[in-house]
Order: sequence, then structure tokens, then C-alpha cells
Amino acid sequence: MSTDQNKALIRGYTDLMNQHNLDAAFANLSADFRTHNVPPTGMPGDIEATRQFFTMLFNAFADFQATLEDVIAEGDRVVIRVTGRGTHTAEFMGVPLASFRHPNSRRKVGSVPISPSGCGIDTESITERLCDETSKPK
Repeated sequence: MSTDQNKALIRGYTDLMNQHNLDAAFANLSADFRTHNVPPTGMPGDIEATRQFFTMLFNAFADFQATLEDVIAEGDRVVIRVTGRGTHTAEFMGVPLASFRHPNSRRKVGSVPISPSGCGIDTESITERLCDETSKPK
């Protein structure tokens, strides 16, 4: 696949995730997909654990949306910088309801190698948590 096709694959995945359509988003992941992004909850980094994490995320942040700030491709790798935004409306991984919007909850620079079949096979990321202090409840 070309670098443009690889970037389009990541953009399509992000669009489906923004629709909270996990089945369609995960359809292009290879069976041996691994992520290093699943939070330390004891879950393995496979597709099922990733599905469980995003189900919890979407339940707690029903309006969650990711914005791709940068998409860079070289060979079989795509690197993204993404910002996630959502309103915290339910408990999330032990964090009680806060009822405030996280306008810049996370920026992630990740590397996604793409297999010859066009499937994402692994993710690695460097994550920096950000939060606009003015959005927190007093």
C-alpha cells in the first residue's frame, strides 16, 4: 500500500471510532493486532481488550471525539498526533462522574505499522495528558 493509502486507512479508522462504531473500526485490524495504549488495567493489548476499553470510554464520555492533528506516513508506518475531547458524564476506570468537558484530554503521537493487506497490526504511542484547568469544576 502507498503512504497515502496507509494514511487514508488511519483516517477511516478514526472516522469510525468517532461514530463509536467499534465493529466497523476493528474490521481492518489483523487478528494478531496488539496495542500498547490500553491503560494499565490488567487487560492484554489485543482487540478484545481494546474493544472493552473503548466501550468504557464511550460510556463515560458519550460525546467523545478524536481529532487527527497530524498524520505522517513513511513506508509501512503511520504516525499520528490526535486530540481527544469529551464530556465526563459517568464513572470511568474508577474516576467518579465529574460532569465537565475535557477539551484537550489527550494528545498522542503513535506509530501504526500497516501490514501488506492494509491492516493495522500494532500500535505504540507516547501519550501526554493535557487538561485545560479552566474546564475543571471548582
